[in-house]
Amino acid sequence: MKNFISPNTHLSSFFTGSTVEAMIKKAKELDTGYCVCTDNGYLTNIMKGYSKAKKEGLKFIAGCELYFVDKECDIIKGTKAEQIRYYTITVHAKTQDAYQFLVKKISEKSRQKIEILDQEYPTFNWADLQEFSMRDFTVVLGGPQDIVCKNLLVDEAIVGAKIFNKLKNMFGQNLYASIIPIE
Repeated sequence: MKNFISPNTHLSSFFTGSTVEAMIKKAKELDTGYCVCTDNGYLTNIMKGYSKAKKEGLKFIAGCELYFVDKECDIIKGTKAEQIRYYTITVHAKTQDAYQFLVKKISEKSRQKIEILDQEYPTFNWADLQEFSMRDFTVVLGGPQDIVCKNLLVDEAIVGAKIFNKLKNMFGQNLYASIIPIE
């Protein structure tokens, strides 16, 4: 599909089974004019992706799929959602200042971590998301692990709706929902 870019693209990880070079090449072939990089939990491929996208004449969108854990969340207390270990939420930095803020937040040594498939990832909570909402970020929901969809999968639609509304109140027009069917 011409001019469609996925809002959540991992350029090189065990989630993609691909390389940065292959993803940039495919973005160029699709003639979107853009390349999106959303690393999982860290910003490992951002600089490599940025350099290669720039060489190919593509505009680069830097982002990160963050891992969300907030055991004090009143929305999930007393529901099946309380048993979920983590959620994801994807953020994209719209400015250099936002990108630097993202780097700082991910790099905090005191940040709690979660282990997923033998890898540790930093976790974020509602207070962190509130900080992100006060800066130049877009937020994308989409995929079975995200902070809204995962609740739908465990039959907690009301919890998902409450979380969506809280995010909408925080991020306003910078919140996007990406519906990607899974067959």
